[in-house]
Amino acid sequence: MEAKAAFGIAGNIVQFLDFSQKLCRTFSQIYQSATGATKDNTDTKTLVNSFASGLNAISADLAKYCAYLSTDITTDRSIGHADGQMQTVIQSCREVAADLLGRLERVKLGSKQTGKRKAILVAVKAIWRETELLELEQKLTRFRKELQWTVIVSLR
Repeated sequence: MEAKAAFGIAGNIVQFLDFSQKLCRTFSQIYQSATGATKDNTDTKTLVNSFASGLNAISADLAKYCAYLSTDITTDRSIGHADGQMQTVIQSCREVAADLLGRLERVKLGSKQTGKRKAILVAVKAIWRETELLELEQKLTRFRKELQWTVIVSLR
């Protein structure tokens, strides 16, 4: 029984050291960063903003295309299911992107004058919310793949 207790204590110590190392690394990135966020979060924010700009361009092109189809009498094609599905996927992408950007803003240091204590709290919050941010990134990736598939199918 004593061996199990010792093994449990050793496991707890390893977890504590792992969390401490993560906290120090995250704190350092946040405190030394010009943006007040970790490098990963800054990169993710840049990519999501770029993706959102692309969504706006696709949405505008789709609207022009649908307007063209509705006014062109030489086309037998009506505005199909794929076009409506594409708008739905685009809207879902926008919602997930907005949610992800909002959550990234919440794990960001407001200004450099807030001090080390605030940076530590932001680092702890960033570590705790790391999995939910990754889940949102994966969800956005799945929507992006669906959007690509819808575009490919609509080009047939």
